[in-house]
Amino acid sequence: MSEEKRREEKKEGPSVDLESCGRRLRSLYDAWSDAKTAAFFNGAECVLLGSGANKEEELRYLKAVSLEIWLFSYELPDTVMAFVKKDGDDANEMHAIASGKKAKLLESARETIESSIKGKLTVHVKPKNEDGSAQVEALVKS
Repeated sequence: MSEEKRREEKKEGPSVDLESCGRRLRSLYDAWSDAKTAAFFNGAECVLLGSGANKEEELRYLKAVSLEIWLFSYELPDTVMAFVKKDGDDANEMHAIASGKKAKLLESARETIESSIKGKLTVHVKPKNEDGSAQVEALVKS
C-alpha cells in the first residue's frame, strides 16, 4: 500500500469492502435458509456474535473476530451483532451494538447490508464510557 493511500485511509478511517461484505452476508443467510445446510443452525432464529475490547497483550484466536473480519474486512472490537432470520420478503434483520467509529462503519454499509440480508439493519450506538446495557435491552426488545 502506498504511503499516500495509508494517509488517506487514516484520515477517512476504515471502510468496508462492500462487494465482499454483500456476497458474504448473502452466503450466511443463504446457508441458513438452504435445506442442505440449515441443520448447522439447529433451528435457530438468531445468531449472536460478540467480541470484547481488543487487548494487544492477549493475542489469541477468536471466532467472533474471525467472522467480523470475514464479513466486514475489519475487526469490530467491543461490538455485539445479532443476525435474525425471519420468514417473509425483506423480513430478516441485523442488529449491531457499537460505539463511534464502528457504528459509522456499519452505517456506511447500510444499503449493501440491507439488500444482502433482505431486511433491515439497526445500529444501536453505545455512548463512550457506558457499558451498553441500555442498547442490549433495546436489542432484546426488538
